[in-house]
Amino acid sequence: LDYNFMASFWSAATANHAELIEVYAATILDSELVPLAKQRAALKDWSLGGWPDQFGAEVMGMSCGPTSDWDHDYGCKPGFGGFEGIEFVSCTGPFRGMACAFDDGTRFVAGLVATPLLQHYDATHDTRFLVDKLVPYLREVADFYRTYAVWNASMQHFDLPFTCAQETCASDLKTKVAEHNSHQDLAYARMVLSRLLDFTDPTQGHGAAAAAAERAAWASLLTRMAPFPLVPSDLGDVFAEATVHEGPQPPPTSNNG
Repeated sequence: LDYNFMASFWSAATANHAELIEVYAATILDSELVPLAKQRAALKDWSLGGWPDQFGAEVMGMSCGPTSDWDHDYGCKPGFGGFEGIEFVSCTGPFRGMACAFDDGTRFVAGLVATPLLQHYDATHDTRFLVDKLVPYLREVADFYRTYAVWNASMQHFDLPFTCAQETCASDLKTKVAEHNSHQDLAYARMVLSRLLDFTDPTQGHGAAAAAAERAAWASLLTRMAPFPLVPSDLGDVFAEATVHEGPQPPPTSNNG
């Protein structure tokens, strides 16, 4: 399961065959993928990287980088971890033996997973699917970003640290870099939060509900999230993949959004 798998379903709804997405939804939601992603996000120390079959664990730590060996040394500082919600690895599947242990420094996979699920609802307006499957999944993604985001007091916004825009933060480059505020994470976080607020708005008639405090937390993160990174060019500023920093980065002072 990665973006190659998800992309196979992106045309189903627009081709008037939204029912084809149901097998995708079952693969994601009716397997061990979400429970393992919750377990992975909740690890108290993401620095314990490595392969589950090597170290005897179901899930291991994720990557922060940059390191010389992304498969075994993920670069996260001790104590970085303990998040809510879900964190998918970059390649996995519904059966044991299909999963890799690492996320290649990407945090956006769970948000990317949501795209065919959203397209299914947009095409069908299936309220039962929305209430029983889509909104609970989106809540998990939102919970991860809510607890993973770090408040930047100087810039007055929430940062998403250690978020590679490409696998392993383009670590083939001679100069190793750490990336924060990946454009993909910022985009998928905004997508999930805005759709949750829409789906649970009683005036919109979708049929989903959320407590006022939960909606307020979603709105707070959505409205105060870091802007998309920019880079200068001959034609003016253009969107960048992420905010790039050379060399290892210190851990955020707080994991609490």
